[in-house]
Amino acid sequence: MICTIFGGAGFIGSHLAEELIAAGCKVRIFDRPRNKNKNIGHILRNIDYFGGNFRNEKDYIQALRGSDIVFHLISSTLPANSNRNIEYDIESNVVSSVKLLELCVTEKVSKIVFVSSGGTVYGIPEKLPIDENHSTNPICSYGISKVIIEKYLHLYYHLYGLDYSILRVSNAFGERHNPESEQGVMGVWLHKALYKKPIEIWGDGSVVRDYVYVKDVAKALFLAAQKQTIEKIFNVGTGKGYSLNQLAEIMRNKLNIPLKIIFKSKRKCDVPVNILDVSRIQKNLKWKPSTNLEQGIKNTYDWLRKIA
Repeated sequence: MICTIFGGAGFIGSHLAEELIAAGCKVRIFDRPRNKNKNIGHILRNIDYFGGNFRNEKDYIQALRGSDIVFHLISSTLPANSNRNIEYDIESNVVSSVKLLELCVTEKVSKIVFVSSGGTVYGIPEKLPIDENHSTNPICSYGISKVIIEKYLHLYYHLYGLDYSILRVSNAFGERHNPESEQGVMGVWLHKALYKKPIEIWGDGSVVRDYVYVKDVAKALFLAAQKQTIEKIFNVGTGKGYSLNQLAEIMRNKLNIPLKIIFKSKRKCDVPVNILDVSRIQKNLKWKPSTNLEQGIKNTYDWLRKIA
């Protein structure tokens, strides 16, 4: 099976690449040219790498040609910054994704697996935990773009028979997350703690999120590519929520490290609570998270210490 990962040099993509290689798949990665060694230097001999700009389909047509499965993990924005330039978010993510779908049809790709956002597509929850039938009313452009791409996936399935799976991933964390990113409190906090820098909390620390370990996410993506199901949309999380204050306390106790916290004004892009119902993916793909929060935190911190 030939698999092409768009965004395969990134945080989740690099773990997915390892999962596919271990399963005997032929792996291609499309990402920015400068990311060739980022996160995947240890597996370059086992993959074909294609560098280019996702907004230019001529850059990635060779990566796509002959592919059986395509994984779409590319996003040019984050929830925290997408509202700053909504037009750019639409052009770089939605329009580029539609172009990818067009080429998937032309190149006779069997299936596309899309990483959506379980943390943003639902907006402020009407009930907890949030299942896949919950209404989608995002409060950031990032989440809106994800929903729009989901709708186009359904359209291309209806029009052309392009099979797909959508994985609405909650807050993924673990090794290789960029600790200097605007997204992902786990890696950012642990990195700052390692260097004895204060961590920042937007709001009073009561915001609750569902944190899922990255290697578990990679496994879910692999299973979604393998199995044909009537259901096309799956939450990927743990079904458990932790507030930012609880997360800080767990880090202190688990790693025995001091944390200095600076509280800042809350952000409009943050929903107060997000916990996902993962019963559908457990039933249809026989997937469940295997790494608990405490072990995942330890793994992440050990990795940060190793690369420091």
